[in-house]
Amino acid sequence: MLHVLTCQLHACYWYWICICHYTVYVQHEAKMKSLSETVKDGDHRKRQLEEQIDQLNDECAKLSAQGRVIPCYFLTVNDSLNSRPFCY
Repeated sequence: MLHVLTCQLHACYWYWICICHYTVYVQHEAKMKSLSETVKDGDHRKRQLEEQIDQLNDECAKLSAQGRVIPCYFLTVNDSLNSRPFCY
């Protein structure tokens, strides 16, 4: 009888370990999915901002060509602060 009880306890222990590992796995997968969506959203927003920068630079270039404004450029993500003049 003691051997049967020991086997049952052992089986319950391994069942509990499996449930805990599965729970950790599911939580990890959910966190990875959330982080992946956050990165995708950030990349999408970055692309939108880069497109806006390009549009503003094009508009500045057109106005500058017409002599309506001083030539200016908006900084891009890869520009250092000293690489281009600022618009004032």
